[in-house]
Amino acid sequence: MTDRYASRDQDDYSQAGNLWRVLDEAQKDRTAEAIAGVLSSARHEIQMQQLCHFFRVDADHSRRVA
Repeated sequence: MTDRYASRDQDDYSQAGNLWRVLDEAQKDRTAEAIAGVLSSARHEIQMQQLCHFFRVDADHSRRVA
């Protein structure tokens, strides 16, 4: 049997931020370039929303994708 976990203090960014910070510089560059490549075809509004999410993960992550 499974059940739902309802968290009021849901943190959607810590785990992604921790992963980002253990990547080496080359991995960070490749990851940001891959995301930016896909995101480049999205509407500007979507790009800005995603950059805000990436900033919450890590400011460096957002800067590299931008």
